[in-house]
Amino acid sequence: MTDTSMDLADVDPMVREQSRRRLTDAEIDILKRYGRERSYSAGEFIFEAGVQGYSFTVLLAGEVTIIDPTEDGDGLVARVPENGFLGELGLLSGQPPFLSCKAMSDTRVLELNGEALHAVINQVPEIGDVIVSSFAARREMLMQAATANLTILGPEAHRDVTRAREFVSRNRIPHRFVDSADAQGQALAGR
Repeated sequence: MTDTSMDLADVDPMVREQSRRRLTDAEIDILKRYGRERSYSAGEFIFEAGVQGYSFTVLLAGEVTIIDPTEDGDGLVARVPENGFLGELGLLSGQPPFLSCKAMSDTRVLELNGEALHAVINQVPEIGDVIVSSFAARREMLMQAATANLTILGPEAHRDVTRAREFVSRNRIPHRFVDSADAQGQALAGR
């Protein structure tokens, strides 16, 4: 695993701070009414990039890392502290995760499915605000440090390329654009 595959150095410090919010013990006690505890063994994935159906997850004990899987290997994005939680805006709409999460030691978590998470956001607004604002900050970080999860390759001025870029930008889908006319684009296109 490399040190990091995402360039987070240029991410706004306030966005980075907001993305790292943790829950209090009292907030976790409330969340326990909505979810279930689960254990993971060291090395087990809690969720994987691109796989549908992951849960909102709070780390109760152990150590987990957020990983950016790329063709060059897995890059470490973050280590999650106890009382930290996993997920970003896509979780609210059922979108598969852009990153993976792996237990680095035997780990105990609290998991809430999508329906339970929506109930918390609607019924416990003080916790919902913490979660949603952190999710928004995490999406902003993904947008600012866009990795190779989605690459749009093509001529910059082509109508279809422009439409694709506008679509992913409008929907805040992390991506990168590579112009097929430059050296990197030609290498990716196999020319």
